[in-house]
Amino acid sequence: MPKLYVKPEARKRKMKLRVMNELADFIGVVAGIAVIIAALILLSALISWIATEGLTDTRALIDLFTDALIIPD
Repeated sequence: MPKLYVKPEARKRKMKLRVMNELADFIGVVAGIAVIIAALILLSALISWIATEGLTDTRALIDLFTDALIIPD
C-alpha cells in the first residue's frame, strides 16, 4: 500500500524535488558551457596549427609539383 502524505509533508517533498530538479538543470548548464569553451579552445588550436603547418606543407607541395613539371636540361 502506498504511503499517504499530509499536505505539509507533500509540500515539503514537492519543494525538495523542485530544488533538486533546478540544481540538476544548473549543473547541466554549467557542464554545457564548459564543453562549449573546451570545443572553442580546441578549434582555435586547430586553426592556428593549420595556419602554421599549412603554409609549410603548401610550400613543400608546390616545390614538389614545380620540380616534377620542370624538366631539367
